[in-house]
Amino acid sequence: MAPDIVAAVVLAVGLVCLSLVLGIVSFRRTAWLLQRTRTLDGTNQVDGVPVSELLVDLAGRIKAVADRLNEVATTQISMIEGSKQYIQRASCVRYNAYEDTGSDLSFSVAILDSRGAGLVMSGLYGRDDMRMYAKPVEGGRSPYVLTNEEKQAILLASPK
Repeated sequence: MAPDIVAAVVLAVGLVCLSLVLGIVSFRRTAWLLQRTRTLDGTNQVDGVPVSELLVDLAGRIKAVADRLNEVATTQISMIEGSKQYIQRASCVRYNAYEDTGSDLSFSVAILDSRGAGLVMSGLYGRDDMRMYAKPVEGGRSPYVLTNEEKQAILLASPK
């Protein structure tokens, strides 16, 4: 599963669990209040406060918690959407750019977010110098001509 889907499922499960806990707490509180009123001498008060006021207060608290829960859910959704712009994937391809040099000292590195946007950098190692190039990437493509190694690095770093 994609990380965004997993995060959304985890969020939904968390919200359901929190709602269930709040419901159980509310039920137990109401049951406790009803039990307390049964033991009274008919005044329908708990610690000098009418039961009806306690129930209204309890309902207000439950609504406040539900409102806050909605705010948290909205914030989490916003954070998940915002995180799509962070670096999600990176890859490195090493190669020998010139025949007269030994080993794979040249490289292409792709750094992309979840939408396939970012950059690809290449370092070409020669006997006398080292050259660095950077090209922007949008949706897994660049407006500049890409080498085979840069294409490979982007493909390896692209979201599956």
